Amino acid sequence: MPAVTKVIVYMDWKGLAGRCLTWDRHSALSATGIADDYFSKTITLDWAEVREDYFEALRKISLPFFDLFPLTGSADPAAWFTRERIEQLFASLHAQLRLF
Repeated sequence: MPAVTKVIVYMDWKGLAGRCLTWDRHSALSATGIADDYFSKTITLDWAEVREDYFEALRKISLPFFDLFPLTGSADPAAWFTRERIEQLFASLHAQLRLF
């Protein structure tokens, strides 16, 4: 799409109060739930950012949401949300998934 210069992502999350962040059913990242029930955020990215480094664009979109959760220990989302960690997670999920 040659005319695209910006990508705008609008997040509008409702019903968050009391929810926790987990990797899976057995691995909680947040010991307590979110206090707020609502989260809204608009993020604008240059199309070049998305095209040239998709992971960094995904990171910019995801980190504000992860910052909502009261995380246990020193689990800073900016520290653990790395390309390598996300690739490991997707690889483990892929190994667990069975479509048919």
